[in-house]
Amino acid sequence: MPARSVDHWLESIKHGYGDRYVSFFDELGIEDEEDVRRMKDERVEELRQMLDRSGIKVVQMDYLTDAIDEARGAARDGKTPASSERLEF
Repeated sequence: MPARSVDHWLESIKHGYGDRYVSFFDELGIEDEEDVRRMKDERVEELRQMLDRSGIKVVQMDYLTDAIDEARGAARDGKTPASSERLEF
């Protein structure tokens, strides 16, 4: 099954997130859920900084942080990152 587009993946986090945040992912070349899974720490930090500059609300950042951590954890043999491995947005 093909990976969901990043727009659909964002919508699965919360309604409206696709329209609101897809441009940030597009700017980094993140096109689908597989790209999210494969994001390196540097890319996640770059995304965080972009979102910070946009004025994202804290709770919205929390939703995205949790979803990215979950997706990236799935790429690590289905394991969810331990709290010490979780990336802080």
